[in-house]
Amino acid sequence: MYDVGNYAIASTNLDFYRNLAPADSKYYSSAQWGKLASEILQQNWDEAMEELERLKDNISAALHLTYSEVLVQRAWLIHWGLFVYFNHPQGRDSIIDVFLHQKPYLKRCTDNVSSYPQIHYDSGCHQQEAKGWYQRTHQ
Repeated sequence: MYDVGNYAIASTNLDFYRNLAPADSKYYSSAQWGKLASEILQQNWDEAMEELERLKDNISAALHLTYSEVLVQRAWLIHWGLFVYFNHPQGRDSIIDVFLHQKPYLKRCTDNVSSYPQIHYDSGCHQQEAKGWYQRTHQ
């Protein structure tokens, strides 16, 4: 239903799945993300905000995820959360709370910003290496 744009039906079906499946199920997390996306695409901002909070709690409590998987999940939560925070009436207050007062998300934002110069430097080094290789092989 999600693929053909029936987001209301997809949202309902995902709710049914989440009610029946155990929280440590292989697809439970995917159902949560799908539910959030469905609510965003329907512009149901109250439901999307609730789903965002559930996802945040489940990411924090997920014992089966590695540290890097948790970081990826938090980055995606920040990404999708921006749609909700900028459209929900109390979203601006919530975004300040998440980014400035909840340490895991503040750290995730600063990790991304502080890694930019290293990534930029590394790509510049690789470009110089590639340029040198091309000049040596095509003389």
